[in-house]
Amino acid sequence: MNDRWNPILPDGFAGCIRLSVFNRWGATVFDSRDYPVNWNGNTAAGAPLTDGVYFYVLEIGGIYKKGTVTIAR
Repeated sequence: MNDRWNPILPDGFAGCIRLSVFNRWGATVFDSRDYPVNWNGNTAAGAPLTDGVYFYVLEIGGIYKKGTVTIAR
C-alpha cells in the first residue's frame, strides 16, 4: 500500500538534502542526495531489503532529523 517513502519538506525548500538509511548493525543500505527523495525499501543497487526496522538520518540544510522506518512486505 505504501510502496514509497517521501519525507515532506517545507514549501519553497531549496537547500541541501540527504537521506541515509542504516540496518540494525549500522551499515548504510541506502544513501541519496536527490530531491525529491523517493525511497522504495530497496538498496541503492536495487535489491529489496528484508522486513524489519531501519534507521534513517535526514539532513535538510544543515539540520538533522533521525528516526526509524519499518518495512513490512
